[in-house]
Amino acid sequence: MRETLAVAVFDPDDPTTVENVAEAVREYQSVIIPCSSQGIVLSTLNEQHIDAVVIGFQEPFKETFKLLSQIKAQATQAEVVFLSEFDDQTLWVWIEAIQRGAYEFLPKPVDLVDLQRVLQRVAEKWHPVQTKKLPAAKSIRAEALVWKDSRTRQ
Repeated sequence: MRETLAVAVFDPDDPTTVENVAEAVREYQSVIIPCSSQGIVLSTLNEQHIDAVVIGFQEPFKETFKLLSQIKAQATQAEVVFLSEFDDQTLWVWIEAIQRGAYEFLPKPVDLVDLQRVLQRVAEKWHPVQTKKLPAAKSIRAEALVWKDSRTRQ
């Protein structure tokens, strides 16, 4: 088990993505590697172990899907998280990306809490003890089970 989470970031259209990723993983030890091209993403995967690759999804979609395939072939452990604007025209792209092996697809502007939860799931895959867990989402089903259990004990 390694102690450092390594995240490569490639989003030429949005320079704030690197800052958002850094903020999302601030709770635990991490290395953020900004990549300025698809080639640098792939060479980074050759040079070191990468846990996650955060990519700003861009047109042409065919090129982005090709990059996804190359990442998954080169570094099977790396989880790919796409960030993109969302509308009815791009819904098929989201579905296609997940079917091709993307770990997650988040809408832009990115919600920092959503990004943090996704990257935390990736981190826990490699660092189950070192990560600080976020509080669980409130569950109506869990509350119903607690209520039912306390009622049956009386």
